Amino acid sequence: MTSKTQEQPVRSHRPIWIGIAAVVGVVILVAAGAWVVVERANSPLHTMEVSSGVHSVAFSPEGSIIASGSGDGGTVHLWDAATATLQHTLSPASFLRGNTHIAFSPDGSVLASGTWPDSAVRLWDVRDGTLLQTLETNTDQVFSVAFSPDGRILASASHDRTVRLWDATDGTLLYTLEGHTDDVSSVVFSADGSTLISGAWDDTVRLWDVRDGTLLHILEDTSGSVYDVALSPDGTRLATALHDGVWLWRTPTE
Repeated sequence: MTSKTQEQPVRSHRPIWIGIAAVVGVVILVAAGAWVVVERANSPLHTMEVSSGVHSVAFSPEGSIIASGSGDGGTVHLWDAATATLQHTLSPASFLRGNTHIAFSPDGSVLASGTWPDSAVRLWDVRDGTLLQTLETNTDQVFSVAFSPDGRILASASHDRTVRLWDATDGTLLYTLEGHTDDVSSVVFSADGSTLISGAWDDTVRLWDVRDGTLLHILEDTSGSVYDVALSPDGTRLATALHDGVWLWRTPTE
């Protein structure tokens, strides 16, 4: 049974527009323009240049590899985090012009990439850069990808207002989650993998049961389009990125 939750945010802050990824106490990764910059404190360690704008960055779970998603044909670059050496360049068979969104599997062996205006999510072998699977979403834009904590399920958020849940092992489409009325911009799993949270440009955040794809809760009154969502490690707080700041919510419970 679906319930609508009219939670009020705990507090708000001004938004930060660039994406970052971090390994606590070691390095910070900043994506800006056509460079990937790794820095300690305020002093850069390395600058890795690519041919087009960098739209997303991610550290592998153990922190040894940096992945950067570019607009130059849907390309993903894999870098050695210690030396800034380029390890692999992952390129789709056809040229794709658009932002590339990326996520590592929990064990760091697989990288997922989704690109708009492409209609596919690609799974890559991090060790040698080979393409493992191509998951066809039948939509023209993929805005976000995320692995479940156990690595068995992959979620993709799309321009067609849906979220798709895939078997990350064999590429089987498990569920198509429908309900958003505008582009779905971001997805994130709860720490136990039982719940998927999606944010969209329809001014809502939705919580889904991963086991059967049912809608659990809707957070409304977000003051505008939701561009990103994040969940605290203990799962009790939910952060949403909006045009006027960052709102922090108490995570709804059944």
